[in-house]
Amino acid sequence: MSVGKLLRKIFFVDLLVGLSITFKEMLSGAITLQYPRQRPTLYERFRGEPRMAVNEDGSTKCIACMLCAQVCPENCITVLREKDPETKKFKLTGYTFDMHRCMFCGFCEEVCPTDCILLTPDYEMAQFEIKDIVLDWKSLEKGMPKTMYKK
Repeated sequence: MSVGKLLRKIFFVDLLVGLSITFKEMLSGAITLQYPRQRPTLYERFRGEPRMAVNEDGSTKCIACMLCAQVCPENCITVLREKDPETKKFKLTGYTFDMHRCMFCGFCEEVCPTDCILLTPDYEMAQFEIKDIVLDWKSLEKGMPKTMYKK
């Protein structure tokens, strides 16, 4: 053991450096937002509440390709589809997004060929019942009900 390491251990240099950082941060001002009145600034790439985009005529953009369900690492997306006998294309019959399992990775948004599924910057998604955060096709198009706080 060198003399320098021995002196550092005897005089608790590492401990004193850590305590100096702690006291410096303790004396600086706190950074606190008064939440309902002050909203946080979100980053541009923030991923929050999922939505399903619709066309101008109100029909869904989803072509039931099931890519979002296949790429989801948490298996929180369920797509139900059936083949249309006339057009020979798949038609969406059901869509479920289980938000209490979602980790908001954005893979579903990236893989969607029609840009149907979107993760919006809305972050107020708390609900009292777990059934309220399992979203179906129509509630994904409308969005979750919001509680507006008064100042």
